[in-house]
Amino acid sequence: MGQHLLHNTAIEVDGDRATARSEYTMTTHARTETEGKARRVQGGGWYSDEMLRTDAGWRITRRTANAKWIDVVEVDWAAPIPD
Repeated sequence: MGQHLLHNTAIEVDGDRATARSEYTMTTHARTETEGKARRVQGGGWYSDEMLRTDAGWRITRRTANAKWIDVVEVDWAAPIPD
């Protein structure tokens, strides 16, 4: 399970081409082999995108991910209680 958020997006349009820079933050959790534990990964950075206007709308033609920070920790994991 996880969440990936984009924010502070800046776009520059030049005709049918554009470039964009979007910052991201993300958090994911994955169970480990240790009972009651999960691995949490959090991080942030930015995407540099190149885009092209097509008949179907704007499309990303190239995306480069740039990580600023990442943190991996083991956390307690309680299994959901069934209804």
